[in-house]
Amino acid sequence: MPKKFGSVSFSIHGHKAESVGLIGGEEVVRIRKNKTHTHTNSGIYTVFVRGVELPKTYRGIDEARLAGQLAVEDNRQT
Repeated sequence: MPKKFGSVSFSIHGHKAESVGLIGGEEVVRIRKNKTHTHTNSGIYTVFVRGVELPKTYRGIDEARLAGQLAVEDNRQT
């Protein structure tokens, strides 16, 4: 079952390198896993909103999903 953040439904992440966020079947967010989690690393996930990379990277998938959802709904790239 997809995970919903606001109006964006995200695909199940699992161990895949990428996951997508959809609104009404249209891809609006893509999240790419850059590296494997360790106790000390950060910047694991990169978020793209409508093809534009957000300037920050994220340690957790839910943090990345929230950033994508907020960027889509606020119509800004933060």
